[in-house]
Amino acid sequence: MRDYNIQRGATLLLALALCIFLTSCEIFKPARDSKKDKVYKDDKGELGDIQGRRVYNPETGEYEVVRVVTGKLDTVSWVELPANKFPPITSDGSFDGGGAPPINSGTTTTTAEGSVLKPSYNVAVLLPFLTHQYNESGTTLPKNSQWAVSFYSGMKMAMPKLESEGVNLDIRVIDSRGDESETQKLLRSNPDLNNADLIIGPYRRKNVRAVAEFARQKDITFVSPYSASTKISERNPNYIQVNPSLMSHCEAIVKHVKDNYKSEEVVLVARDENDEKAWLEVIQRANIKFADPNDLSDTSSLKEYVISDESADYRDMDILPYIREGGKTTVFIVPSYRSENFVYSLFRQLAVNKSVDDRIVVYGFQPWMNYDRIDFDLFENLNVHVSSGSYVDSFDPDVQLFQRRYYNDYGMPPEPEVLMGHDIMLYFGRMLKKYGTKFQLSLESETPLPYLQTKFDIERVINNPNMINDNLNRIDQWENKFIHILKFQNYHYQPVDN
Repeated sequence: MRDYNIQRGATLLLALALCIFLTSCEIFKPARDSKKDKVYKDDKGELGDIQGRRVYNPETGEYEVVRVVTGKLDTVSWVELPANKFPPITSDGSFDGGGAPPINSGTTTTTAEGSVLKPSYNVAVLLPFLTHQYNESGTTLPKNSQWAVSFYSGMKMAMPKLESEGVNLDIRVIDSRGDESETQKLLRSNPDLNNADLIIGPYRRKNVRAVAEFARQKDITFVSPYSASTKISERNPNYIQVNPSLMSHCEAIVKHVKDNYKSEEVVLVARDENDEKAWLEVIQRANIKFADPNDLSDTSSLKEYVISDESADYRDMDILPYIREGGKTTVFIVPSYRSENFVYSLFRQLAVNKSVDDRIVVYGFQPWMNYDRIDFDLFENLNVHVSSGSYVDSFDPDVQLFQRRYYNDYGMPPEPEVLMGHDIMLYFGRMLKKYGTKFQLSLESETPLPYLQTKFDIERVINNPNMINDNLNRIDQWENKFIHILKFQNYHYQPVDN
């Protein structure tokens, strides 16, 4: 396996880059910090429109980190490491990977599906390292590049394992600069992108859309790690979305609720906002999708409570009529995450109005895990569940081994992006070797297996099901549908029934 340079950037030592992480000193961090981490603002237009695990909050005008494991950001500093162990990345197109390139032994064959099985595969990694902003006389990386360095360092952690499994990859690392015009320029002229069998990255939605269109036209498989949008591309069987969409989160919540509760016990609660009411419709459709075909009552619409109160503390909210009394269970699904004040007010109203014998269960989305105003006791007493695309079990032996290896190599614990980069590189490297350049056509037959922070359950997505009759082979994209359902119990989030 061979690594190559970050293109179009100032000279940087890979060793310096790999040891830059946003972390506190603890290896095992709590489920959430006492304060929300709000990072990666759209400074100078570099990384705006962040999707998926970092969600834009229009009320604050900032991007909020959505993580299972979070920690307070520390000052980032350079650490000198031996150049013989960590060769430099340079701007001239060279990278001494410390070994010979992979030997192209074997033959190239093409399957009936058009997938090419090769002795070695070209992988282009397009990430916003922002090397043009690096000050050689300074001691820190550009703030918005740190996630890219962490993600790539996780990818490198997966490479020895892939090598041991006989996966030969020629990896080229390219700096997108987080800029749309730069990305378009690279797509037109960079040979590593044009010759790639697989592209991983970038980050911004506009850049993801540009690369998706490039991959569709060039017939190159493209993996997007972060974007959670379902409208990036159409009729694009080369586009794979790793981060589950919000629609998939809604369906995962509804499926878990229907597997454990009766429809008559469920109430949907949302603000009188267009987007939240739209998600109510998605949930109602999912309710029908997962209904018991032998129980007609299971297809009836779920009760809804749409709150039009516009006061800051939602003091006119009247949730009592929706609580089932007499020691019964009431399940509230709340597709709202942009207003912590609203969720906090709802939780307080539920806690105040429930009797001792009443049992309340609340389902919501991953951003709740970053809320810092709501007391832990409310999460515990209301049996709060959230959907999450990732979860790191610090007691898992594989996770502990990875953390020790990483800490031993770099002297710091891994950020969540590190584990994500590791999982994506390991999984898709294996799929390349097993199925060839069009491996996505075979992913639906793969059994989802646990990696460090997720599983991969890739399914085809058809945005307009009515078009299936016109083209039975229509594929708009592929999406990882695996979602953890996490319950706040014993004062931390933990997976249930996964």
